[in-house]
Amino acid sequence: MAEYDANGAELLTARETAEWLRISRQALWQRRKRRTGPPYIQWKGAVRYRKQDVEDWLLQHEETTDDE
Repeated sequence: MAEYDANGAELLTARETAEWLRISRQALWQRRKRRTGPPYIQWKGAVRYRKQDVEDWLLQHEETTDDE
């Protein structure tokens, strides 16, 4: 069942976020500790990721190739 914050933003668990990013939960945890991963919040005593924040983070870290 999906969770939402007070503003109606969809929240993802660390497991869901790691699966979406196709990385291990350990890798996501390491990025969180180094502050190089997507923004997260503490929600009801657990780490949660706002889906939109993860999407924005992905766009900011998107690499493009320059084939010219």
